[in-house]
Amino acid sequence: MPLLTILKKELSRVFSDRKMVFGIFIMPPLMMVIIFTLLGKTIGGVEEKALSKTSKVYTINMDKETEKDLLDSNINVEFEEITENKLEDSKKSLRDGDIDAIIELPLRFRENIENYDRDNIPNIKLLYNPSEDSSQIAYNKLEKVFEENIKQKIISQRLEDENILKVFTINRDDNGQIYKEEKMSGKFLATMLPYFIIMMLFSSIMGLAIDTFTGEKERGTMASLLLAPINRLEIVLGKLLGLTIISMLSSAIYTLALGIVIPKTVNNGNGPEISLSIAQFLQIGVIMLSMAFLLVALITVIATYAKNTKEAAAYISPLYIVVIVAGVLTMTGGSDISLFKYLIPIYGSSVAISNSIVGELTSIEFILSFGSNILFGLIFSIIVSKMFNSERIMFNS
Repeated sequence: MPLLTILKKELSRVFSDRKMVFGIFIMPPLMMVIIFTLLGKTIGGVEEKALSKTSKVYTINMDKETEKDLLDSNINVEFEEITENKLEDSKKSLRDGDIDAIIELPLRFRENIENYDRDNIPNIKLLYNPSEDSSQIAYNKLEKVFEENIKQKIISQRLEDENILKVFTINRDDNGQIYKEEKMSGKFLATMLPYFIIMMLFSSIMGLAIDTFTGEKERGTMASLLLAPINRLEIVLGKLLGLTIISMLSSAIYTLALGIVIPKTVNNGNGPEISLSIAQFLQIGVIMLSMAFLLVALITVIATYAKNTKEAAAYISPLYIVVIVAGVLTMTGGSDISLFKYLIPIYGSSVAISNSIVGELTSIEFILSFGSNILFGLIFSIIVSKMFNSERIMFNS
């Protein structure tokens, strides 16, 4: 049967070439693993480094008792007293990131706060650089100590019972947090992963589809095939089925990488554990398979129309931008969208994958995104079959 012969030829062309096997099945998921490993380690490392770093703080008019209160709080700060005439130079050092904060206390600060005078409330100038993470962390640590330790200590001395100022408390016995564990743990993954899945699928399918259709037109093998006594519909179906099977296998490998490697690399020992159920894996896998079918059909339309690979690459560039925008919209637009938008190719699937990761993908959303991919994939496949019947398109006349 010609269809099966063409299908075997397309599959053999890929699986007999080690470079193509590596480029389609190994490199994309490997890249995804490397990227997420680096992201997990980088984010966790930056935060840990910033928190463990000793903050360098310049002080003006710092008295011994206040300095002792600050140091006793174990906030990992190193103080250096400067004079007021060096304040401007110190501000420049703060802007340049050489120091983390400047504390300017008013004269006789301790005396004023211990001897209450409502017409003379001391004002502390706590200067920091919000563009530097270490400076922001230093500011947060210092502000907390001044507010929660030193202020409360003075209030206790004045009133003998600081609780007299408390009207009520909020969440005294617990933090009041009520959330879905899977949503809390998977928020980061749900933001980033759909974008990477779309990009990897598109890039791996694009090169193969261009070579299968435009490349064969350039080499002249397509013309020989079209002139053979074979129904052109069988040629189209054989090539499309071959590409679809390859893309589906590639999608399955992505899903495997997602399930085994990605959660471990993203967790990296920090925050709640990311875990996905079998149902979530199946949802993501099926959506990826349908999206792969859509991308194969869509790219094939362009590859069939183009006269050469250079022209095909130029035609596909705008589509590549659309795919990038769809992925970015998923990262920034949130998952609370109308059901109609799940019918939008690529974008709806991206949002569906994101919702599935956090355990909030409904049956109707799944059906709409999956069905949309299959419907548009079939439409583009029909267009390809019509194009194969055009002598002008197929023979570049």
